[in-house]
Amino acid sequence: MAAPPSLPDAAADRGEETRPRLIEAAQPLFARDGFDGVSARRIAEAGHANVAAIAYHFGSKRGLYLAVAEAVAERSAAALAPLASGVAAEVAAADGDRARLGRLLATVVGRLMRGLVTAREDGRAGFLLRELLMPSEAFDILDRDFFAPMNRAFAAIAGAALDVPAGHEQAILRGHLVLGAIMPLIAARAVVERRLGREILDGAALDGTVAVAIAGACGSLGLPVPPPEGGD
Repeated sequence: MAAPPSLPDAAADRGEETRPRLIEAAQPLFARDGFDGVSARRIAEAGHANVAAIAYHFGSKRGLYLAVAEAVAERSAAALAPLASGVAAEVAAADGDRARLGRLLATVVGRLMRGLVTAREDGRAGFLLRELLMPSEAFDILDRDFFAPMNRAFAAIAGAALDVPAGHEQAILRGHLVLGAIMPLIAARAVVERRLGREILDGAALDGTVAVAIAGACGSLGLPVPPPEGGD
């Protein structure tokens, strides 16, 4: 008679390696099914841990959800925070030079879009989008570390393009609308991929899609579209 499958060792699950493993397992589940759509037992099984490990490491499933938000925010901000923090200085250095502002916007849009493509591939994008559509207390974490810094960066560029302060209502709103040149190509890519009969975010196709997003972003603020890298 075959032996029953062994259960995760509750004592071993108190080790430091269990916490990141549960976060990694929970992230795609929360992204796809939301907080209420995933049981603690299901997460524990995906993380090869005893269900009691969630309470031990995070206090509760809600604590785990917030820990996932922290991890998503930290990773999403890691590559873009230095770029976002330097935008204000670049805007000041441009001193109203619209061609230079266009190049700056192109750089920010290009890096953000490529970062979001990576986030789509590793599952972070789904979590970010879910919190944008149905904010919970986790949104405070994502906003603090990722959304707000990016909004401030775009508002600084929009303010310079519109000749208003970066904190002006129009700068904030118009800067936020720059995301409209990016997000539909990430979140709703299936629509245009069906129309075009090809993928738009993979391989060489991504360069062309980024160029379209840059053109849309610059056009929305009346800034000249810079030539592609390596172009004339």
